[in-house]
Amino acid sequence: MSKKILSIFFCFFFCFCSNNTEKKAFFLVEKPKQHPVFSPLPIPYIVTKENIKNELKLFLKNNKNNIDFYKRLEIFFEKKMIEDIIPYWYETKWDFNGYTAIPQNGTIACGYFVSTTLRDVGVKLNRVKIAQALPTDEAMMLAEGHHSIIIYNQTFFKNYALQTMHQQLEDGLYFMAFPQTHVGFLWKNKGNLFLIHSGKTAGKTVIEHLENLPFLHKFQYFLILPLSANHLFLKKWIM
Repeated sequence: MSKKILSIFFCFFFCFCSNNTEKKAFFLVEKPKQHPVFSPLPIPYIVTKENIKNELKLFLKNNKNNIDFYKRLEIFFEKKMIEDIIPYWYETKWDFNGYTAIPQNGTIACGYFVSTTLRDVGVKLNRVKIAQALPTDEAMMLAEGHHSIIIYNQTFFKNYALQTMHQQLEDGLYFMAFPQTHVGFLWKNKGNLFLIHSGKTAGKTVIEHLENLPFLHKFQYFLILPLSANHLFLKKWIM
């Protein structure tokens, strides 16, 4: 076999193996009124976490005296969560007892998904204590004194809770608690409501339109805590 043929063979073999063994993360490509679309992120997770630390230091240095400091910080935090941290976790398998700290490796429960991603973006918290708390208690631990928003549901009025959320909530990232059973991130973006969570129904970590959830009507109320617009919470993040 000639050297040229050998070179082509090894090149093909390397590319084939690399494409099949590489663990992929994803980022959201906004397509309103459609299901979210994802594309690969090539940067290792550990590098992304370190980059966020450095980017936050630079952000604080450049914006500490800005009159719109907290508004800019809200946008910065939301961007780091939605585009830099959470995407690595999409497709990570769900399990009620899952507690992995590494995306795409092992399983993760809903509470651990929330506490782990917040910790990895740089929020100082006890990952295990928060993850193992009841949904309402988890909201209190994250609140930093900020009041949660209670959205009541009425099963006889279709989409009542959704209409209330559209009316009361500004765009941004929120913590969402389903009483006694489930937690995740509520993300309102350009009028669209998404739930980002690790759940039993999908069996993995996903982002989906809130109105498409088959179990939404089963709850009498939802507890929603602002994160990106919670200045007390953001103060803890930048300390």
